[in-house]
Amino acid sequence: MSGDHSGSYSVKSGYRLLSQVGPVDATDKQLYKSMWSISCPSKMKIQVWKFIQNMCLIMYNLYNRRIVPDALCPMCNQYIETIEHVLLDYEFPKSVWQGFGYSWPSHVAAYSLQDWLLWIFSHIPSIKFVEIIITLWAIWFARNRKIYEGKSQTKDSLITWVKSYCLKLETLSPRLNPVSPQTLARWIPPTSHFVKANYDASFCSSSLHSYSGVVIRDSDGLVLGSCRRASTWVVTPFAAEATAALHALLFAIDLGFTSVILEGDSLSITRKLQSKECDISEISALIWDVQQLSKSLHACSFLHTPRSGNKVAHLLAKSDSLGPDDRFWVEEVPSVVRQAVAEDRRLLDPP
Repeated sequence: MSGDHSGSYSVKSGYRLLSQVGPVDATDKQLYKSMWSISCPSKMKIQVWKFIQNMCLIMYNLYNRRIVPDALCPMCNQYIETIEHVLLDYEFPKSVWQGFGYSWPSHVAAYSLQDWLLWIFSHIPSIKFVEIIITLWAIWFARNRKIYEGKSQTKDSLITWVKSYCLKLETLSPRLNPVSPQTLARWIPPTSHFVKANYDASFCSSSLHSYSGVVIRDSDGLVLGSCRRASTWVVTPFAAEATAALHALLFAIDLGFTSVILEGDSLSITRKLQSKECDISEISALIWDVQQLSKSLHACSFLHTPRSGNKVAHLLAKSDSLGPDDRFWVEEVPSVVRQAVAEDRRLLDPP
């Protein structure tokens, strides 16, 4: 079992592996998605994540590690100091939340911090999420300052600081995260004397079937050939994309082209094809085949494009109306993708 099929470890592959071993609950996933998307400093979001994971040096945790003689809260000296007690339960945090106008039913008071966040996020507008995160961080900061520096902070000063900080973030947000117009990538023709073979794949995990869509065009955007090929016993989408790359290069060679640009929308596959290092992933044989075939050509390069720049190949691969058998077209494409081809050409020479 592996987090992905690249053969190399990354944080992303480690995350995927952990998700396979113990899938994240849907509600937990929604909470984290909401939390990480909040526009506030990362240190605050990370600290709240630590609260949820109970990874803070509260007295209860220190007592369990036999570092302190008891687990009593040093702020109230009455109750065991849990993370919920520090941030929600004793007199100071209660007064802070009340000062902001937040309240919750008595049964919610018995929730864990994670469940409390889920409840509060579902009962307030999303614009208020940032205020919740910053307030949690500020209460924790005030607690530590009192314990380790002997400096107390009043409820009113904490609320004023949080509101001021939220206002500052709101003011700075347009400058820190400028909104830029979203422009979709378009298909770019090859230089003269080259042809461009775009490829994509569709994959069915239940049947282990994949379909490769390939279209070859020249520098004027004219179609020189297209095909849709079926493959069986393809075990991953990763392998399906690599198979599509191989089909594209084979088709270009069969049509007699010697200067080819191979372009797909899988960045992982493109990087593997461009790499000079020996591939160690489960698709290493496919990568090796493509690289070796490319050496038989006069010139061959591998490029990546976003999905929006690979529409024709994508539609070819996905179109069930073309049937289950291999299909080939010379100097044309099937009717299901003619409009996409025409659109790509129109963008090359707009009116």
